[in-house]
Amino acid sequence: MLRPILERQGLSLISGWYSGRLLARSVAEELAAIEAHRALLVAMGCAVLVYAETSGSIAGDRCRPLSSRLRLGDDDWHDFGGRLTELAERLLQCGIRLAYHHHVGTVVESEAEIERLMAVTGDSVGLLLDTGHLAFAGADPTILARRYGRRIAHVHCKDVRRDILASVRAGDANFLDAVLDGVFTVPGDGCIDFGGVLAAPGGGGL
Repeated sequence: MLRPILERQGLSLISGWYSGRLLARSVAEELAAIEAHRALLVAMGCAVLVYAETSGSIAGDRCRPLSSRLRLGDDDWHDFGGRLTELAERLLQCGIRLAYHHHVGTVVESEAEIERLMAVTGDSVGLLLDTGHLAFAGADPTILARRYGRRIAHVHCKDVRRDILASVRAGDANFLDAVLDGVFTVPGDGCIDFGGVLAAPGGGGL
């Protein structure tokens, strides 16, 4: 069992990433696929399940430039939002909240896509605020933290090196090479204003 191993090291499990496929599966199929992961997180006392839709993701493909990622159409958004809300509600009934992870190379990457996601889903869908992925996508993490503080359920604090990000954007690089080149770094070593993010309503933080 994982808990005794972590306890011996003075550690606890906060959550764990899940690669969602709700664009390709029904809610029932997604619930069945996620069950073992959900059960582990609940058994470990986790409050949230980190969920990112990875259908069509190019985040792990070194042959695909960032500009080639999949984008959802208007009809797709409404269908996806409804099914994601249903999934989140079912997970709440099973003891854990869904925290949606916007991610570079996926269908929810940009500020506009995060806004669309929040608009087409219910409050049961929490937002995972990832400072690094927001900056990478050209968004201001402080603005998003203020706008969605009430729905932020989890936070990933990573910094971004401005010069490397500029090079990645100019060359339309792939995500994995950008990471290997060091676009992400520890808080304080890059260009993100973490004081502003953590002072946001809901805030003092998040």
